[in-house]
Amino acid sequence: MSIDKELEAKILRYHYVEKWKVGTISRQLNIHHDTVERVLSQAGMPKIERACRPSLIESYLPFVMATLKQYPRLTGVLFLYNTGARAQEVADLVIADLTLKGSPSVRIVGKGGKVRHCPLWTSTAEALNVLVANRQAHEPVFLNRRQQPLTRFGISALIKRLAKQASQKMPSLCEKAVSAHTIRHTTAVHLLRAGVDINTIRAWLGHVSLDTTNIYAEIDLEMKAEALAHCEVPAASSTGRWRKNPDLMAFLKAL
Repeated sequence: MSIDKELEAKILRYHYVEKWKVGTISRQLNIHHDTVERVLSQAGMPKIERACRPSLIESYLPFVMATLKQYPRLTGVLFLYNTGARAQEVADLVIADLTLKGSPSVRIVGKGGKVRHCPLWTSTAEALNVLVANRQAHEPVFLNRRQQPLTRFGISALIKRLAKQASQKMPSLCEKAVSAHTIRHTTAVHLLRAGVDINTIRAWLGHVSLDTTNIYAEIDLEMKAEALAHCEVPAASSTGRWRKNPDLMAFLKAL
């Protein structure tokens, strides 16, 4: 199938000039993700890689933990951290998607209508049990204070309010944009650190491409390299960039 030259030019301009991601381009132009990928591949130029900022990812864990400790029944934040779900996925959940007995899990409908199932911690299942008690299966799981369905914008506003409160004890949060998506990033990195296979994390988060999930592996390597640098013995001569050292790379991956 041929692609219109004008459309092709737009895709290339958005990606290489405007620095838009593939998903953003496909949504903006109302075309399939694969079409964008094909145009970029045929152009023969490398795709723009997203910058990894490990220090930002690392600092969100204290916020998540402090929030859950202060508000142990704040089910929305607990659910976000447990599942790594996107804000829209959480907003779209209905009670029928939950399995809270036996082995607790949730059915999540992600991008493109793709369905995945995520296990739930016992604490998450218990909190959800309280939240959905005596309600109908077709009702949304999460409601706002007016008992209306919570939207992704409501979820975003909730996270921002909590981050503002937490910043009083963690001033570093004042300089960071905390959102539901940063909790998703945090979940991904902690799954990786717990030794979960990268393919399992891809399925857990609902990523279409393994390349997206590999960003978290890169983040974790950056963190380990920074930690290793603090205890490095000064050498007489430089050995080059750490990425080019196969022994060091093998050691970091084994940590």
